[in-house]
Formats: sequence, C-alpha cells, structure tokens
Amino acid sequence: AFPLEPFAFQFISPDTWRQISTLSAIATTDVGATTELGTLYQQLYRTLSADPVPDTGIPEIRARFYAQALATSAAGIERATAKGDTATAARLHAGLATLYRGRVLEADGDPDPDYLALMVQATGQALAGLPVDDPRRVEMGQWQADGLRQLLVDAQRQGDWPSVLILLDQMEALPQPPLSIDALAEARRSAKVLQ
Repeated sequence: AFPLEPFAFQFISPDTWRQISTLSAIATTDVGATTELGTLYQQLYRTLSADPVPDTGIPEIRARFYAQALATSAAGIERATAKGDTATAARLHAGLATLYRGRVLEADGDPDPDYLALMVQATGQALAGLPVDDPRRVEMGQWQADGLRQLLVDAQRQGDWPSVLILLDQMEALPQPPLSIDALAEARRSAKVLQ
C-alpha cells in the first residue's frame, strides 16, 4: 500500500551520470575535466536546492553534492596552481565563492561568519586571477565587499576590536571600498578607542 502523502522519484539523468563517470575517470590528470565535474556537482546541488518537495531525503543528498562540488573545486585549484594555470584556478575560486555565498544566503537570521570569511577569501583569490575584462569581476567584487561589511558588523557586535581593525584594513585596500574614506577612518578611531 502506498502512503497517502505525496512522494517523488528523483534520479540523475543517464546522460548526466555518464558525464560524471567520464569526467571522474580523467579528472585526476585533466584540470579542465575537474572544472567541468565541479560545475556538474554545483548544478545538481542547485537543482536540489530549488526542490519544492519537503522531507524526501533531499537535504542529505544536497549535502553530498555540496561536499563533492567543494572537494572537486579544491582539487582542481591545487592541480591548476601546480601547473601555473592561474585562469583556471581563478574560475574555480569563483565557483567556490558561489558555493559559500549560497550558504550565506540560505542562513536563517544572521549568516554564518565562517561562510562569510570563506566567501571573502574565495572572491579575493578569484579576483586576483580573473582577466580584467571578465564580467564576473564586478559580481565577485560586490560579494567581497558585502562579505567584509557583514563580517565587520559581526565583529563590532562581538566587541572583537582587533578583527574590526583588520577588516577595516581589508575594506580600505579594495578598489571600491564599501564604506567612504571618512566612514572607514571614523570606524577605525572608534575601534581603537574601544579596544
């Protein structure tokens, strides 16, 4: 007898599964395959994130795809860096930033400062390697500024004045700081007094 509640069958399409299998087999030696594999895992994760059916075991499956996307991207960055392929490493860092930002946006209430810090770090590394004319630079720069601003608010709320000063320095070093020069100077004076 079937349960009265709605249920859903979900599976990876055979074509996608073949792609994953093929890319997994060559990803250890081919950075491009690693990048494609990470993108596939991110797509599967995003697809499950949009799933409207609750309580179907999807959170556990999403967590596995998230972990696989992170691991694949990290392995790709390591391989690309070893080969001196800064452009591919930058694209993979941008992918990591997207994953971390997803966790920041999913948070109920205040975002997790660990994911904010990881997002800021990944966007900084992506910006260091993306070409000047890459359209993602603007988006990555905005994410970095937003993350620093949220980390600053969190550090101020906790009274962690050494971290506040470090974050203000990081903001000031950005090409377009999220706060005006006067606001940065005032925040720095306040942090030093409170410290």
